[in-house]
This record gives sequence, C-alpha cells and structure tokens, in this order.
Amino acid sequence: MGFKELIDAATNGDLDIVTVNLVHAGQRDPIGWTALMYAARNGHAQCVTCLVNREKGMQNEEGATALMIAAQFGNGDCVKILLSHELDIKDLSGFTPLMYAVQGGSEECVELLLCQAGQHSSGLVEDLRYYFPGTTALMLAASRGKTKLVRLLKNYEIGLRDSNGHSAYWHATYNAISANRELLSNGHPHICRLLNDENDHSAPLARKTPPSIRPTALMTAALKGDLQACREVMGQARGQDENGMTAMMFASEFGYVEIVTLLRDKEAKIKNKGGATARMLAARHGHEEIVHLLDDSEKDMRDVGDWSACDYALVGNQLTLARQLMAEYDYNRGSRVTFLMVAARMGNIQVLSEFRENWKNKRDANGMTALMYAAEGGSVACARELIDETGTATKRDECTSLMIAARNGSTEIVELLMTREKGKQDSKHRTALMYAAQAGSVGCVRLLSGEEKGSADDDGYTALMHAVIADQVDCALILKDEYNYRNRAGRNVFDIGIAERRFDVIKALYAAIGGKNWYEVAYEMGDYDYIRQILINDVPEANDSYTLLMLSLLTDNDFLFRKYVGHVGELSAKTSDGRTALVLAAMHNKIQFMTPLTLECNLHDKNRKTALMYAAERGNAECMAYIKEAEILREDVNGKTALMYAAENGHAKCVRELLNVAGRGLKRRLDDADVGATALMIAAKNGHVDCVKVLIEKELGLKDKAGATAAMYAARNGHVGCVILLSEELHYALEDEWNGYPRGASCLMIAAKRGDRDMVGVLLPKEHDMRDYLGNAADHYAKMHKEVYDLIRNYTKDEDDEFVTFPTLLIYYASIGDVQNVRANIGDSGRVTSDGKTALMYAAAKGHVPVVRILAEKECGKQDKAGWTALMYAAKYAHPGCVRQLLREADLRTLAGETALDIIESLDGDTEDIAKQVQCQKLLSDHTSSELPYAANVALCSQLEINAGLAAQYRRVQQEFLRESKLLANDLTAEQKGVLKELIEKRDECDDNLQRLSHINAQETGRLNDLKRSHKEYEGLSNEKKKEKTRLEEVSNDIHTREKSMNLTYYKDALQCLSCRDACRRVIYPCNHLCYCYNCHRMSAERENEYRCPICIDVCQENAVFRIFDPHELTAAPHGGGK
Repeated sequence: MGFKELIDAATNGDLDIVTVNLVHAGQRDPIGWTALMYAARNGHAQCVTCLVNREKGMQNEEGATALMIAAQFGNGDCVKILLSHELDIKDLSGFTPLMYAVQGGSEECVELLLCQAGQHSSGLVEDLRYYFPGTTALMLAASRGKTKLVRLLKNYEIGLRDSNGHSAYWHATYNAISANRELLSNGHPHICRLLNDENDHSAPLARKTPPSIRPTALMTAALKGDLQACREVMGQARGQDENGMTAMMFASEFGYVEIVTLLRDKEAKIKNKGGATARMLAARHGHEEIVHLLDDSEKDMRDVGDWSACDYALVGNQLTLARQLMAEYDYNRGSRVTFLMVAARMGNIQVLSEFRENWKNKRDANGMTALMYAAEGGSVACARELIDETGTATKRDECTSLMIAARNGSTEIVELLMTREKGKQDSKHRTALMYAAQAGSVGCVRLLSGEEKGSADDDGYTALMHAVIADQVDCALILKDEYNYRNRAGRNVFDIGIAERRFDVIKALYAAIGGKNWYEVAYEMGDYDYIRQILINDVPEANDSYTLLMLSLLTDNDFLFRKYVGHVGELSAKTSDGRTALVLAAMHNKIQFMTPLTLECNLHDKNRKTALMYAAERGNAECMAYIKEAEILREDVNGKTALMYAAENGHAKCVRELLNVAGRGLKRRLDDADVGATALMIAAKNGHVDCVKVLIEKELGLKDKAGATAAMYAARNGHVGCVILLSEELHYALEDEWNGYPRGASCLMIAAKRGDRDMVGVLLPKEHDMRDYLGNAADHYAKMHKEVYDLIRNYTKDEDDEFVTFPTLLIYYASIGDVQNVRANIGDSGRVTSDGKTALMYAAAKGHVPVVRILAEKECGKQDKAGWTALMYAAKYAHPGCVRQLLREADLRTLAGETALDIIESLDGDTEDIAKQVQCQKLLSDHTSSELPYAANVALCSQLEINAGLAAQYRRVQQEFLRESKLLANDLTAEQKGVLKELIEKRDECDDNLQRLSHINAQETGRLNDLKRSHKEYEGLSNEKKKEKTRLEEVSNDIHTREKSMNLTYYKDALQCLSCRDACRRVIYPCNHLCYCYNCHRMSAERENEYRCPICIDVCQENAVFRIFDPHELTAAPHGGGK
C-alpha cells in the first residue's frame, strides 16, 4: 500500500482503500495533482468527504484546486462538499471556481457558485483564444456560446469589461469558440442577441447583487419567484447574507411584486452593506411598481454614499423612473451622475435639451462630463449639442471625450471632436489613436492615423504596437508604417507580437510591408527566429526542438524548405524525442520533400525507430519507396521491424512492399505480444484480415517463445475472420504458459475461456478433441459462460442444424450477415464446406436477406451433399424474405426427392414464428401454381383463348407483385426501409438524368452535323493543296535558281521532311525533290557522305544546300550544316 494505491483508489472511487491509505494523503503526483483532485474529477463524493480535511486548499501546477476541478467536470455533489473549504482560492491566472464551471459547461455547478459572479481574472490565459486580465465568467460563457450560462450570468456581470476594454458581447463576436473547440470567425449570433444591450456602443448596464453562498430557504425562494415557498418559510424573514442582502431585496431586483408585497411589513427599511434598500435596487432595475409600493416605508432613505433611489435609477439608465423620483435628487451635491449625463448616454435629445442649462459642465465622481457620456453611448446628436464641453479630461486617467469615442468605435463622434481634441494624451501619454487601435475601431483608426500617427506612450508603445497586442489585424495594417519604431525596451512591433503570440497579425504585417508572402519578407529581413516561432504555432505537434527545415516541410512551405535544406546543421538535426526531418516527412507523407532528405537514412529516434517504420506505421507507401532499400533491415529497441508496424496498423499495401523481412520475431515482450511474435501474429492480434492474407505465404506456422501461433493471437482477441484464414495452424497447442493460458491450451480453449460463442462455433469441428497438459478439455475453460459451455458439451460431428462445420471466410461473413465483408470476399463465392454447403446456404439459414440478395447471382442453384439448396434452408428456418429471393430454386429436389415446399409442409409447426412459416409455405405454393401451362396445351388453344389466358396471367402477376411488395415492406427493418427509400430516390434521379442526357444527345447530334460539314470543307481545301503540291513537283525538275527557290519557299506548307514529315526548319537540295528538316539533315550527314533523291534517283553531291526558316529567309550554307 502507498501513495500510488491512494491515487488509484481515489480515481476509481474505492472508499475502503482510500481509508486504508489516508496516511499518504497530502502528497502530489508529478503534475501536482492530489488524491482529492482525482476523486473530485471523477465525482466520487464519499472519497472527497474522506480526503477534504487532509488535502483542502492544495493546488496543482496551474494553481487549480479540487473545487475548481470538480466544477469543471460538472460534479455538483463534490462542489457542495468543497464550497466551504476552497471557495476563495484562485488559480495562477486569477480564475475562480465559477470560471472553471463555465469552462466545463455545468449549469448546476454555475448555480452553486453564482456567489463569485462579478470577479475578474488577473492574468493572460490562452485556450484557443486569448483571455486578457479582467476576464469574467460571463465573457467565458459568451466566448463558448453557452446560452443557458449566459442567461444565468448576465444579470450579475453584464457591462463588465476586461483590461482591454472588451465586454462579453465582444467575446461572443470576435473571440468565439465552437462546442467542438474550433475557432469561429462569425461568432455566436444567438449570444450576441442576448447581450445586445452591452455592445461596444452602449452604456454599461445595472447589475444585480450576486447571491450569498449560504442563502436561506426564503432567499432561495425569492430568487426563483416562488410565492408559495416564501409563504411556507416566512419565519426566516429579516435574515441577511454576508452582503447584507435580504429576500425582499432579491425579489426587488428581479421584479417579483407579489413577493415584495408579502415581505414588505417584515423587511422594509433594511439596508445591505452598501446602504442600499430594496426600493433603491428596484429603481436601478426599473421596477416602477415595486418602487411606488415601497414609497411609504423607504422613501427619502439614502445609502452610505448619500445616494437616493433617484440616483440608482439614473445609474441604471431608468430615465423615466428617475424623473418621477426627482424630488429625492440632491441638486446641491456634486460629483454624481446627473439627468443630463444619463440623457446623453441614452441619446435622449429631448431630455438633454430640458436639463442642459441646469447641469452643463457638471462632472461625476470620475470627472466625466455629459459629453463623455454621449461619446460612451455613441449618441452623435447629443455630442453635437454638448460640443462646448470639449477640452476636459477624466480625473483618474485624464481621458478625453475623443479618446472615449475612439475606444467605443463611435466614428462620427470622433470626426466631430477631432478638430478640438486631436493630439491630446492621457496620464500615460496614450492618444485617441492608441485607444482606437487597441479597441479595433477601424473607422476611427483611419480618421486619426493622419493626425496622431508616430506618437508613443510612457513605455514607448505606438498605436501599431497597441493594435498588435490587442490582436487587431485590420488596425495594424492601417498603421503598418510604424513598424520601424521601438519602445523604451528597444523592442519593435515584431518582437512584441511574437512575445504576445499575435502570430496572425505579424503574418499580415510582414505580407503588407513586403508585398509578398509573409515568410519571404521575414526571411529577407533576417527574422529567422520569428519565422520559427510562427511555424511552431502553426504545427500543433511542434516544440522548440524543431528546426526550420522540419517546420517548413510540415507546413508544406517549399520556399523555406529550399532555403534551409542546405544550411549547416539542419540535416541530421533531431527533435527532443529524436526525430529527424526525414522521419517527420515519412510520418506526414510529405513525398515532395523526400529526395533531398534521404541523406538522413538510418538515423533513428530514442527508441531506435526509423523513418521507414514511421511511414509503415502510417501507411505511407509512397514515402517508403524512397527509403525502403536503406532501412528495411532495421529494428527498434524491441526488435520490431517496419513490416510489423505496417501489419499492426492494417496497411496491407505497405506489408506487400516489406515482405523481404518476413519471419523475424520480437526481441522483447510488447503489450500482450510475447518474444518471438511475428508480423503475422501482430496482424492477427489486431484483426487485419488483408494483412493476414498477404503474410500467410511467408509466416504461416511460425510460433513465438511460448509456442503461440498467429491463430491463437487471433482467437485471444476475438478475430474470427483471421482464425478462418489461419485454419492450417489449428490443432496446435501452447508449449509454455502464455498470457494466463496454460501449457497445452488450444485456440478453442482460449476462445472458450473468453466466452466467445462465435469463435467457439467456428473452432469446434477442428479442435473439439484437444486437451491441455492437465487433461482438461475446452468445456473446462467455458464454465463461466453457460451458453458456450452447453454448446461445447452438446456438440456432435453430424449435427446439421447448428451449422458448426468449419467455414471459409466468405461463409463466415455470410452466416453473421456482414454485408461489407461479404462484398469484399465475393471472389470466394462457389467454395463450399466439407459437407458441400455454400455461403448462400448459411445466409439463407440465418435469414440475412441483404447477403442472400448479393450471393444469389453467384451461388443460386447449388446443392450440398444431401441435395439441399439455399431455398430449402430458408424455408426450414422460416425466413420469408430469403424465400422470395430464392424462388428460382423451387423446382430442385434433395437426394430424397423433396422440394422446398415438401420440406416446409413436413414441418410439425413448432417453429418459433408460426406466422412466418405459413408465409413461406404460401410463397412456395403460389409460385408453383402461377407457372404457365405446358407448350403442348397452349398449342391446342385458339388464338383468342391464348390472348385471354395471357391477359389473366398478366393481371395475376401484377397482383402478386403488389402483394409481394407489401410483404417485403413488412419484412424490412427500419434501416432497410431507409435504404429502399434511398434507392427509389436514386432511381427517380436516374430517370431525370436520362432525360437530361437525351436533351444533351440531341444537342451533340447537331454539333456532329456541323463537324461533318466542316470536315467536307476541310477535304476540299486539302484537295486544292494536293493539286498545288503536284504542280510544284512538276515544275521542280529543273534546277532552281536562288530566286526561284525563294519563290518556292512561299509554298511552305507543301514542303515536308522526307524522313520525319516535319514542316519547319527545312533544308532543300539542288534537285528540288530532296527535302529534309534540319535535324534529319544533320543526322544523315553523320551517317553518309552523299544524298540520293528518291524521285530523280540522282546523287546530290553539290557543296551548297538551301536552309529555309520561313518564307522570307533563305540562307546558303556549306554542305553538312550552316548558320
């Protein structure tokens, strides 16, 4: 017993073992996990209770606690136990248990942890997307598209923003991840609709107070709006949670008027920790009826900041209600939100005009003016009315109205305020352009870039740097001219982008700066390490040990591959796990890069695994061709060859290429494969029938160290098809103990111990008489499996009904109804068992109609040694669907002279489904009675009688067809009906296609007629050309002068080379009959010294020939060539 046993027990929920090993509690495994964490992950509440006092508060390497893990995996019972122990702990990034629950998507856990709503993270987190400091649970839910969780959380966190000013609405739009963890470019529209009030152009909304961790039953009922439950627990009235909230306050926030009425007399005038009353909370959320309901008891009350219900209504943007409560507003108290500010933020120009003179130039507690509120709300009309308030800045960060408008993407307001406030900087010397770039406000960036580009803040960061850090690609491209600037630390925008992992922005910047592919620009700029970092990000499996050569081939980057393949140190370099570039190319089937990488042949990884082994493992036969000769004899540390890797993974094509090393065995035990196991055994163990077929020729009959054969490996793993192929290895016995089976055990015993009925049924005819070294037969091994035990005990060799005769591969697949494998092995049709049974007979006896339909064309009409047909077996076992398919065998008889109809009529009616037996009998009877009369009888009838008989026969056949169709539909399974419907639809589609083809055929016929006409015209032109050629031959008997030859060349198309019939670059000899192309002329000059004309039979030995290039060029040159 020890720590490992404690971890295993906690993982599996074994409370007894956990209790025994409690002394080891408090330890961590290599990744920092405790036993409590494993129990919490798997939802073992009893184990959590047992361990919580010993391991509470412990965190793993990422700072996660057991509560966070339980919340992420949706184990609500464990969350309830851990709440009081670990609620206040955050992980290294400041994530709370509530955020973990959101990531896991558990609605139950989120409800349990709602008390943490409103809290922000403290660090940058990367999870497909980036989550900046200040991220909330609502932002995570919005990013992941969790609709129910967004509805739960938005009441408490709507309007909150992270450190980059992004809201949950922004995360749903630009930071979206699908349920399958894929990046979504179009966001989550349904989440955006839920959070529409929060988009970047609206004012922050009022939020409800998160519920207590330990709410009373009355509070819980009030939160749910359950009036009846509230009545039952009225004794808990006036109770407050740690925030001072009462049940009536919760009801006021959610607008439950009846519950507020019920609790008014008990809980009126109570304040929470902030001094707010139920009436104030109702005012903030716009519940006018509740506000007036509480007028008598809570009117004129103020919170700790001296705020009234009117102030709360203003903060909640409830302008109409605030106007009703104006009597409570203190006009003389400054530094608070005014009616003018709220009207400006909401874009209510009418109210703004009403209050403008009374409250102009006023500021709230943060120093914000009404103009700033208008800029924040995006109201252009209000901003235009308040334009005189420009030039002021907020108290905290000295932010101007222009900066606020830029941050919120209000392009029109930015354009309005530019002339008055451009160039101004906040307390950290950030400009409006920087705010716009950081927020991704493309329109604002375009407007401001001409005025404020080139400025830097206190840390030396430019607007471009801010855009890159915020991952704003479009803004970065507008500001690309700032790429040469450096911050105070001496880093340029590329340094910052790579450090912040903003690879998409950096790629876009490189491409925009150089006007070509980003990697070409980066290479020319010498940013090799940045290229490497970007490519590592693009290749999920890559790490820092990957070289640029490896990364370029993994990303199919031919440019970088050509640049780095010759670099010193690139070839022969290895990754941290020992893989070379050749190994990676072979793994990923990068055929185009294999040739230059063959220099790395015979290098291997830490397990001595070569590139050929990786290619064989993945089935990359094309890559194998480059390295097979060099590495085919290599083995890994276990003695495993490339052939074994191919066989293990079922790549038959690769197995065929590697057969030269067949016969080798493993040098070490690997999983359940013993020393000496061959490729055939490994293929059989994994059930790869195609590989077994290939390897039988080379490795059949080989044994491993314990004497196990490939058939035993197949039997142990339940692969009947492989056992059938390996039938020649049956009747072998183990020579030593093997995987829990004793010496002398056979394949049948192995299958019996596993309880594999199908396998036992196949093996019984071959091995029923075998015994192990203790004298035990197969039934001894099957004692735990009653069905298999009875099958073995009751087996007799002449038992026809159970079809236990050893089958072929096709017969086995037919007997179990495996349509796909029946099609794959259809080439074996016609082969029979020792008693003459075919695959069709097996399928018919088992009632597999689709298989019968496939095999009927190949094996219909065949009879076994007793004369039985497939139809007879289908009739005996009452399978009407099969009987219909095989009616063509109705006239065949057994050796005893019986037909299928005789067989079914002789049954005693004890078939399980008597209705199907009757149906089969009727099918056979109707088929027999529907046969046409003999020809002799037809000849004696009159023509009128014959016609009447044929018409009646046709009607009978039609009726039979309709009836059979209905019966067939009843026999079909739901899946088969679907297939039938598909076939009918395809038939209709084929009819439509046939009509379209007919139309196309008509069009093509018209085109063919046009071609025929064109051909006739071409023949006419050809005849004219031939006549002209004849005329030229007639006039060429005389030796042509230079001028005549010049004229002759104008008939260029008539002159062709006598050797290759080429018509270009010709050479004419003085007799004017002999004409060669220039290439043939040169070849002839090398072979012989004279030229004999085939027409005039004259020998041309003159020293000059004419070379003709075109009708306007004629050059004399010495014999044998010339320029």
